Amino acid sequence: MPRPVRPGHAVHRIYNPFVIDCLCHGPIIPEFSLTSNVPDDSLVIVRTYPGRTHPGRQLVAAQEAIKGKNLKSILLLLRRRPGLSRADLARLTGLQRSTVSNLVRELLEDSRVIETGRGSPGSSGGKPTILLALNPGRGYYVSLLWGSRGFEAALVDASGAAVYMSPRRVPPAGDPEAGLLRLLHALPADAPSGAVLGVALVAGSVVTSAGAIRASAGFPHSLPDAPGLLRQLITAVPGGSGVAPSAAVVENDANCVAIHAGECARDGIRHLLALVFTARPPSVGAGLLADGTIWRGSHGSAGELLPPGRRHTLRELDRAAATALRFADPDHLAVTLPDSIGWEDLTATAEVVRESGITMEQFPHRDAALLGAANLAFQAELEVYVSGGRVQVW
Repeated sequence: MPRPVRPGHAVHRIYNPFVIDCLCHGPIIPEFSLTSNVPDDSLVIVRTYPGRTHPGRQLVAAQEAIKGKNLKSILLLLRRRPGLSRADLARLTGLQRSTVSNLVRELLEDSRVIETGRGSPGSSGGKPTILLALNPGRGYYVSLLWGSRGFEAALVDASGAAVYMSPRRVPPAGDPEAGLLRLLHALPADAPSGAVLGVALVAGSVVTSAGAIRASAGFPHSLPDAPGLLRQLITAVPGGSGVAPSAAVVENDANCVAIHAGECARDGIRHLLALVFTARPPSVGAGLLADGTIWRGSHGSAGELLPPGRRHTLRELDRAAATALRFADPDHLAVTLPDSIGWEDLTATAEVVRESGITMEQFPHRDAALLGAANLAFQAELEVYVSGGRVQVW
């Protein structure tokens, strides 16, 4: 065990088996030191000294942070791979089976997870495993797409399955609030069961990390407080509770395509680039996913490959995309193309793909953007859940 520290020293040190020596004045247990440096399921002991006690709330907060991280890992796995057993979750997360069983019990009690049936017995025989999945009936996420040609929407249940896609585009309006309101009123009255868990807005323009939408070529609208507007308008969802959800997200369409492509991609892909081509106006945007995190750049406009304000030729779009592909050097490429542009038209981009051996997949723009945005709303609502409801994400 560590030797006592001299009076007057304010230190924190982690020893094996993760004993933390501390005094009451000064930061005692920074959250990052526990979530980053202490293995899951470790016993964390806070040792104080006579006359220098400290309240136990730091230890409780640290334990809650570790538990929240573990809950999040399980729920993200079940969203991507439904039908896993408790043993599968323990193997994939590296947690002890007893820890997984306790966490799954809590998730079952909270109705976030359901048991869907039985799998085959393990290699050593015994009882068949019980398979788990996210509970689709717990509620749904509202995903909205705002492009230069109008508005579209999707409803995605709590398991990640799309249960509604708008059959037609709502024409653009001079006032963004009026257009979004018309879109929400066009949603089906018989929406999925449960509450509105989260809402996401996808914009075909630059979106800052704070959720502000900036005008760009072919997208003459700016919305400085898009999350606040979403919070206000979402109560208009037909059949909804009239209460704003705990999470609202605003994101660029190329980033949402990257999020969706990353969820669909095989395991082991660390860097993914999404290229989104549009014909009206001619442009190309990029979304870069690095280790599951969107890369935005210093000013939130990292995905803008060409300067706005003029009509670009197809050759310019192709060159810009090829340059982005060379610099990003991803493991995987996701592409969305309008009907007027074919892959064979993008000779420079295709050449880079052939030379580098990058795997490539093509997605329909609307579906990928809306589903990626719903995924982000799920993750934002998940952050609220694992924090015990102490934060709201807007």
